[in-house]
Amino acid sequence: MLKRFTIDNLPKELWTRIERRKLAASEIFFQEGDPAHAIYYVESGQIRLLNYTLSGQAVDHYTVMAGEFFGEVLVASDQCLCTCMAEEPSKVLIIPKQPFLDALRQYPDLALAFVGEVAYRLHMTKIIMRLRGIRSARDRVLSYLQIVAKPKTNIVVLDRLLKEIARDLDLTPESLSRALTQLESEKTISRVTGRIILNPEING
Repeated sequence: MLKRFTIDNLPKELWTRIERRKLAASEIFFQEGDPAHAIYYVESGQIRLLNYTLSGQAVDHYTVMAGEFFGEVLVASDQCLCTCMAEEPSKVLIIPKQPFLDALRQYPDLALAFVGEVAYRLHMTKIIMRLRGIRSARDRVLSYLQIVAKPKTNIVVLDRLLKEIARDLDLTPESLSRALTQLESEKTISRVTGRIILNPEING
C-alpha cells in the first residue's frame, strides 16, 4: 500500500523555494481560471474549495484541514480548477509547481507518495459524491459514519466541526443534528464528548 504524502516528504532543497501566506477569514486565495503555479499545504486554519454555477450559486468540493495538501491536480493543469477561500484565519505553504515537478522526477519515493495522495483524494471525493446521492438524511449520515469509523473500533472521532461535516454531506447543520438525534434514539449510535460510537449489533 502506498504511504500518505506528508510535508516531511519534501526534500530540503525544495524548502528554499516555498513561500508562506497568511489569509484572513473569508479571504479568497485564488479563483477558478487563475494561472496554476503551485500546490499548497495548510499549516493552520481551514481552506474551502468550491465552484460557482452560472447563476452564482456556490457548489462545495470539500474543506481542507490543517496538515493537509490541496491543489495536487494543478500539477497537470495550467489553470486553477476551483475557487479557494479561507474558512478562518489560515497559514498556507505555497509550493511552486516546476520545482516540485523536478523533485518528483529526482526522488521516486516522493513521486510514489504523491501518487498515493492524489489517489486518496480522488477516492474520498468519489465517496462524498456518492453519499450526497442518498436521499434520506438519516441514511446519508449513517453511511458517512460507517465509512469514517476507525477500523475494528466502530468509533468516529469528531476532529471536525459538525457544520463542516454537514456541508460535505450537502446537509444543513439542522438536518445533520436531527439525523444524529434520530440515530441515537434508535440506539444505532451513542454519542460522547468528541466521539460517536456505532452500535455493532445494529450496524453489523
